[in-house]
Amino acid sequence: MTAPPVDAGGAREVPAGDLTVFDAELPFTERTTYWARVLLRNQLHAHEARRSLVEDATLIIHELVSNCMDHGYPCPNETLRVGWRLSPEALELHVTDCGPDPRCPQCHPGGAVAASGASSADGGRGPHVVPRDAAYDEQRGRGLLLVEALSDHWEVESTERSTTVRVSISRA
Repeated sequence: MTAPPVDAGGAREVPAGDLTVFDAELPFTERTTYWARVLLRNQLHAHEARRSLVEDATLIIHELVSNCMDHGYPCPNETLRVGWRLSPEALELHVTDCGPDPRCPQCHPGGAVAASGASSADGGRGPHVVPRDAAYDEQRGRGLLLVEALSDHWEVESTERSTTVRVSISRA
């Protein structure tokens, strides 16, 4: 598979002994979910990661980038930041956008998500980054529940200027 036809904004893979770090600015477009999955999958295969880790990680990165597209806001250069750190013990993923989309009423305190139970006391996840119970007939709304089920740990760092979701998956 070829590299993504995007300017990866200083994308870098830094192998350091038993540690590999990847960090890139990718375009804030729907196609970025695909390229984030491809980049991650290729790197995990190159490091001979087990199949279940590759599958779980690519599903998680897809969900995190999709959430940026749906609920986040692009950075001034129309990008978001995607990265991971692969060590012998764990894979740590992170995705950063430039905060909640001001046009998204459920992405802000007082909006639909906050009204359904999110608050500043939600474990630091912020009002616009919380798992929710989707109705059985809803086609969407289960992504963060999948992230929670497939990861060992996940957290959100949210400020007025950015939202970063970090996920850790054991390599064991």
